Amino acid sequence: KAPEAIASGKGFAVQLGAPASEQAAIGLRDKALAAGFTSYIQPVDTETGRRDRVRIGPEHTRDEANQLLVTVKQKLGGDGIVVTHP
Repeated sequence: KAPEAIASGKGFAVQLGAPASEQAAIGLRDKALAAGFTSYIQPVDTETGRRDRVRIGPEHTRDEANQLLVTVKQKLGGDGIVVTHP
């Protein structure tokens, strides 16, 4: 079931990446899910073609999302950015 913040269209999320390959996005999402995060893919059309944003969350506040980003870095390594949701 989708978190309440997704349904309301408000909040913040941690974006892990935006691969051009759907398979790469699925792999990144599945890695996040395996680590216990709520993760999803958000397709977006860009000037250079389709990208699949891989995001964790959402959280209700930016502070919560920043705390989530710290946890994501600890569990998954790599990096991410806090973005508005949706």
